[in-house]
Amino acid sequence: MYYEENKVSVVLCTYNGSAFLEKQLNSILEQTYDINEIIIVDDCSSDNTKEILKMFQDKNRNIKLFFNDVNLGSNKSFKLAISLATNNYIALCDQDDIWFRNKIEIQMNAINLKSHDDGKPLVCFHDLRLIDQNDIVTNNSFWKLHKFVPKKFTFRKLLIVNIITGCTCIINRCMKEEMLKSDMEHIIMHDYLLALIGYGFGNVVYIEEPLMYYRSHTGTVTEKEKITFGNRIKSFISRVNDGNYLLPYILQIEKVNYLYGDKFDLQRKKLVDSFIGLKNKGLLNRMIYKWLLN
Repeated sequence: MYYEENKVSVVLCTYNGSAFLEKQLNSILEQTYDINEIIIVDDCSSDNTKEILKMFQDKNRNIKLFFNDVNLGSNKSFKLAISLATNNYIALCDQDDIWFRNKIEIQMNAINLKSHDDGKPLVCFHDLRLIDQNDIVTNNSFWKLHKFVPKKFTFRKLLIVNIITGCTCIINRCMKEEMLKSDMEHIIMHDYLLALIGYGFGNVVYIEEPLMYYRSHTGTVTEKEKITFGNRIKSFISRVNDGNYLLPYILQIEKVNYLYGDKFDLQRKKLVDSFIGLKNKGLLNRMIYKWLLN
């Protein structure tokens, strides 16, 4: 029974990922923790990604392939992949990284050691070691690079910055059910939604060591490069000019509040309501609010 309850599905979304896909798939298949289900959703790749996937499926019966008829994008593809997983725990995976062999084993041990309510959504995440397109390590800690300190991180801070990287996550069935309630409209990234649910009314488990090589290169779907100061200034000026400063974050939490607001405690509810109120405030008020959160 313990084994059945602790089975892990891996969900992977691909899009033109042929350059690095084989290394990632091999790192999943070589895990020290038994993986009996690998769900892969391809989002209309035009390179030979599909051929690589079929080749691996022919040799591995635990791989289940699904091909989108139309391009859904990262958020909706991951939602679909998660919906197809059948086990109690689900590990999210990008197409171009490389897992340490004991990644899932360490995470599942951490989850089982942590005292938490099984009836609440759970997300477990960890640090990453950065590599370039040639597999050369460029930084030993993604968290230190971005000055992330999980033990000091709060729901309040989460309103404007996400600390959870999707490809590090293991979630439980309850988190899956909560995530599937969203149509992903106004959700910045699927991992941001997992973070808001976990820190908002669920359980969060973090591991302060890298458990994978996280590839940073120009072809990644999500932004993996450290944003330069110059790019930050350009982005800030652009958002100020078009009146969208903080707006994507406000619209996101507004959607989250609509879906899950009744599950927030009083303190979090006040934070959410205050942040949503910025929608009708001017630029100066939004800037002051963000400054106070930093």
